[in-house]
Amino acid sequence: ALSIAALFGCAEEDTAGPSKWCLSSSCEDQLRSGDFIMRRGSGRVSDGIIFGLQEEVPITHGGFVVPSRLLVECGIQSDVPKDEWRDWAVIHSVSSSVSERDGMQVCSIREFVRRASDGNVHIARSKRLSPAQLVYLEGRLLALLEDRVPFDHLFEPCDHRRIYCSE
Repeated sequence: ALSIAALFGCAEEDTAGPSKWCLSSSCEDQLRSGDFIMRRGSGRVSDGIIFGLQEEVPITHGGFVVPSRLLVECGIQSDVPKDEWRDWAVIHSVSSSVSERDGMQVCSIREFVRRASDGNVHIARSKRLSPAQLVYLEGRLLALLEDRVPFDHLFEPCDHRRIYCSE
């Protein structure tokens, strides 16, 4: 069984810029590669997840946090126009119904948080992720990103030719 330690809810209203939501500085200081970041997205699928599952914490989209230097070293740029790296990026799978690109993609963590529909952003960390497992995870995420694996619109967890965000 996977052992998860929920870290924190970390979005706050951005009073200094055009974004609606941003990471709190204390939240950003705690980030580690391999953390799983979740937010409430916008659109019909997100609304269906929220209202259909009636979860206590309304999150509908997730991705993995990686250091942006890892992407820079591989020559990878954000899939969001004019999005600039700082310290952290998020690799995630997104449907073409809410994105210009379908499937695996990457953006800065600031862009990921900015797109939270209601500031509901949470980060989780595996309690048992060894250094070797982290290296493997980062490698798999980069490979999925490089292959531009499409989004799984049928939400089939056993079909790895396509991937949905929480898969």
